Amino acid sequence: MKSPRNSYYDGTPTAPSPPPVSYVSWAIVATVAFVPTGIVAMYHAGAVNARWAMGDPAGAERASRIARRWSLVSLPLAIVFWLLIYSWAVRTGVWAAIRTAL
Repeated sequence: MKSPRNSYYDGTPTAPSPPPVSYVSWAIVATVAFVPTGIVAMYHAGAVNARWAMGDPAGAERASRIARRWSLVSLPLAIVFWLLIYSWAVRTGVWAAIRTAL
């Protein structure tokens, strides 16, 4: 096999590198915690292996980074969102009505 010009390829086969981490489990947790951003994380987590299979390692790496970012953003947003919901429920008396109904 002829090597390309100006390359250091010596003809020995190299093992294929594994695809980047897809962060699917983190995306699932993010979706359970806060749906709007979790869906974005799930979309990009699913795109990692698809892009890798199509021969787009840069796109797979980018999708992996985006999935991780949205998964990590989802958890603080979920905490803030649920604290706001809880404080609203306490202030308006909804929480007391729920507790007496149980």
